Amino acid sequence: MKDSSDIIIYVGKSKNLKNRVKQYFYNGKKPSTKVEKLVKNIKDFDFILCDTEFEALLLENKLIKKYKPHYNRLLKNYEKYGYIKITREEFPKLDVCLNIEDDSMHFGPYTSYHMAQDAVNAINDNLLIRSCKDKTFTKSFEGCLNFHLGKCLAPCRKNISKDTYVKELFKAINFLYNKDDSILKNIEKNMEEASLALDFDKAIKFRDDFKALNVILKETSFIINTLKFQRKVLVEKLENEHKLFFIIGYKVIHKEIVSLEFNMIQSYIKSNWETLPCNQFQIKDYIPKDELDELEIVEFYLNREDKVVI
Repeated sequence: MKDSSDIIIYVGKSKNLKNRVKQYFYNGKKPSTKVEKLVKNIKDFDFILCDTEFEALLLENKLIKKYKPHYNRLLKNYEKYGYIKITREEFPKLDVCLNIEDDSMHFGPYTSYHMAQDAVNAINDNLLIRSCKDKTFTKSFEGCLNFHLGKCLAPCRKNISKDTYVKELFKAINFLYNKDDSILKNIEKNMEEASLALDFDKAIKFRDDFKALNVILKETSFIINTLKFQRKVLVEKLENEHKLFFIIGYKVIHKEIVSLEFNMIQSYIKSNWETLPCNQFQIKDYIPKDELDELEIVEFYLNREDKVVI
């Protein structure tokens, strides 16, 4: 829907566009203030026909993000989601950030910035990775408080090799890739030992670390599996044909309509994967926040019981 300046002010979708548009003008009931203002500003319409509802949802999401229409409610607010970042330094550290600002390794986004920060603190404390600011790191030669508390390997003291430090860092990276749960096992063991020793303050700290890391691990597992391992085809039935959506991660990389019997589709899909430029599709370790709605739409349709996924 456009205003008198040809600016897009609203984007919507419907299986029956005629009825949907009619609701705005002949509803009978008094419209909401928002709808009333929208209708007063509509001067023109454009429409795009899609073969399936899945396709329409993806297009609607794309157009809303592109044009930011005044009368569309923004889709979910992901501004407070956080990423875990591995900094690009001689002795890297883990950090938490709200946005992707450089080409460092990132994981996420995670639904809670604060839980991501708690997870980073837990990793730092249990793997002895540095958490100091860069200025402190370059000026500290005796080791900071964390070193004297036994919470850091203190590479600033120059008494450990880079290889030793990186080995610990890779334990954290492998944990975030969901490839190594040894840190969780160690924390659980330490928590039990602290409880038996009646050191309840320490046991509570280990319990909180364990909880924060499990929350992050659950979200990381979903993200990594979605990004790295998912190769599926959504098969949508049209009137006399089928439409195939080839999906890597959460991205539709190819779609086509085929006039095949259903029992022939599986073998067609198998041979067609080999012709697609899958290796050219760049897969990152994180999801940009503005693509989370796209991921949610794709995952919802791939997991619907009434849909055929191969």
